[in-house]
Amino acid sequence: MKHLAAEQNVSEEQITARLIELGGLDFLIKGAESLGAARCRTKGAVFAAARAMAFYLDPDNAEMFKTGDK
Repeated sequence: MKHLAAEQNVSEEQITARLIELGGLDFLIKGAESLGAARCRTKGAVFAAARAMAFYLDPDNAEMFKTGDK
């Protein structure tokens, strides 16, 4: 939440509320279950989840892969 909030210039509470409103917790849980516990423990998995959540919350403006141009 901290990463997404900073990226979108909103509070963590706003991101959390939006996530709950759109059913994002179920989305995250199903994704984590499909990957398995061992694969979800890595730092890369956390960043991938943040990217997936950005896409889930705002698909029109999300970037799955940052290019460094911004």
